[in-house]
Amino acid sequence: MATADPFTELDRLALSVAPAGQPAEMLAWGDVPPVPWRNEPHVHSYFEVCYAYAGEGVFTVADEQLTVSEGELFVARPGEPHQIVSSTRQPLGLRFWGFSVDGSAHRDLFTEFRESDVRIAPATPDVPRLLDLLAAEAGTPQPATYELLRILTEALLVASARRLVHSGGRPVALDGRGGHHSAQRMARFIDDNLGRPIGVGDVAAEVHLSERHAARLFLAAHGRPIRAYVRERRLERAAELLAGRAHSIKEVAHLCGYPDVRYFTTAFRFWAGLTPGAFRDTGGTVFT
Repeated sequence: MATADPFTELDRLALSVAPAGQPAEMLAWGDVPPVPWRNEPHVHSYFEVCYAYAGEGVFTVADEQLTVSEGELFVARPGEPHQIVSSTRQPLGLRFWGFSVDGSAHRDLFTEFRESDVRIAPATPDVPRLLDLLAAEAGTPQPATYELLRILTEALLVASARRLVHSGGRPVALDGRGGHHSAQRMARFIDDNLGRPIGVGDVAAEVHLSERHAARLFLAAHGRPIRAYVRERRLERAAELLAGRAHSIKEVAHLCGYPDVRYFTTAFRFWAGLTPGAFRDTGGTVFT
């Protein structure tokens, strides 16, 4: 008994995805093997994208005859009459997927895709890889298969849409996370390492910046210098530990980066207005 092509298993599944943030419903999946074949002229109310993985054929869409060859993508958009006729000498093998997508919320990739008159374009290498990954996952379902299929499907829709628009592959500027992200990473590094010696150089190295640049970014984001932030966070952490009563004062000092208990006591009293022992006796209340 012949084993079904695992790619066609996708046609049995209900997949809702959101490529580039646009809700989409997957409506059809299929694999046509490379043997001589043809279909009759027809229309769909959804997008149908095909990837030719073998041979060649003729794609007639909106009264325009186009030759399609191995390695190319081609598309019929909603309401467009179309027909595919495989070559008898080099039969056309293809995989196809049909989907509806809104793309009307704002000007985005899928709005361009809907309005484009590009019919055929060479596929990028990621398209056949994504198709193979989809087939493999659908053929051997595992935990989280639906989640992975959604991710792969969204990647496939974006990759194919990029090729079938006028700007196909046009580079765009990415919005970096900038200095605020670096400042947040520096603060997290400090919080994660309060029990160890922390210098400005250590903090700057965490985000691969010079000490001067790191110090400037940190001050702008947190309103105080790195050293002041380290001191404040150590004392705040010490207050939390003292209130919890799970550690001795000496242990609290070491956990908060103070190897000298006397220095810790002096610093804590200056900050809280109480010695560590008195602070613990009050139940962790700061009197000012």
